[in-house]
Amino acid sequence: MVNPNPASKELPTRCKARPGLLLAVASVVLAGCISGGNTPVRQAQYHIPTEQVREYYVMLEQKLTGGGLLKTNEGADAGFSARNLVTNFERIALYDEFQIRNRKLVRARKETRIRRWEDPIRVSVNFGESFPEELRISDSMFILDYLKRLKRLTGREFDVTQGRANFHIFVLNSEELSRIGTRLAKLNVPGDQLIGAQIANHPVESLCSVFAVTDSRQDSRYLTAIVVVKAEHPDLLRRACYHEEIAQGLGLTNDSIEARPSIFNDNEEYAYLTFHDELLLRMLYDPRISSGMTRGQAMPVAEIVAHELRPEPDG
Repeated sequence: MVNPNPASKELPTRCKARPGLLLAVASVVLAGCISGGNTPVRQAQYHIPTEQVREYYVMLEQKLTGGGLLKTNEGADAGFSARNLVTNFERIALYDEFQIRNRKLVRARKETRIRRWEDPIRVSVNFGESFPEELRISDSMFILDYLKRLKRLTGREFDVTQGRANFHIFVLNSEELSRIGTRLAKLNVPGDQLIGAQIANHPVESLCSVFAVTDSRQDSRYLTAIVVVKAEHPDLLRRACYHEEIAQGLGLTNDSIEARPSIFNDNEEYAYLTFHDELLLRMLYDPRISSGMTRGQAMPVAEIVAHELRPEPDG
């Protein structure tokens, strides 16, 4: 991990891994925190005044964009081949980077199975009371447009609802995060106490995350997902979090430093889902690939699909 302190010369890495956690009733997978090492603030975020957190994130975004990162051109300057797609699909869809052990997040790379949504995805967007009304409107439209894009890529139904949702997006500030356990309990999410504890104790350097819950009997079909985005973020950081966490909540659970052009990377080069990432989603939701496939079962099919999506040029 590198130092996300905006005053330093180093830049943060994004630990978007989904550590597997087997509970009595479900398997919970975590991903999506931009995280680093030495920062001026190390305690849980809710102990720090919201305005101080907001200033920190503004400086961080300026540091990233000033260094040529958080690009919004979707990887127009980076080429990739079908072979790159195959390799990156394997690394990102079939491995976890972190796991939860003894209620702690630890780095432990582990092979997994294909995990994805089979049921319609019912999305709720939940803003904290402090989040300005004008930003609620613009962010809701941004998320809605993104969900339409994801629907085209995955073939899954996405509906925005405030009723019985199974994909919950929370945009909360420091203090609101400390009380999220109560909100999760009302949603009847399996493992809500453990998830709530992880969220409430997010350090400042963890910008956003997603927790996905699968059926423990199959450990492959997603039942629920919870996306958490820090409300103090400036616009680009906040919207980059929407893109990354929602996409990772669909089943692209790992990061690879070698994946480019991609948001499933630790270097923060791109803010928004790239064309490369679109193809990974199309591979994951191709009808020839199914939930629960092992790496040995999925990769021969993934290779066929990748070459169909990215044919090699003649000669």
